[in-house]
Amino acid sequence: SYAGGSVTSSATTNANYSVGGLVGWNPGTITNSYSIAAVTDLSMVGLTGGFVGANQGSITNSYSSGKVIGGAASGGFAGYNNNTMT
Repeated sequence: SYAGGSVTSSATTNANYSVGGLVGWNPGTITNSYSIAAVTDLSMVGLTGGFVGANQGSITNSYSSGKVIGGAASGGFAGYNNNTMT
């Protein structure tokens, strides 16, 4: 799978949320995928990643190359990771 273009989140809540170029939240398995999307979190409080906002599953053989703009929990690939990325 792949994604391009741009993703913008403008959530105005203090609740936890995640935004990513391919998926916001991954609880499962993603393989052989990439994102070239530009990802922007205008509220600067979400989990923001170029590929996945929050990973709690498994991601293998995948990459991201788009620009990421977000707050403290931001990353070029993942905003938050609590499992496996290889």
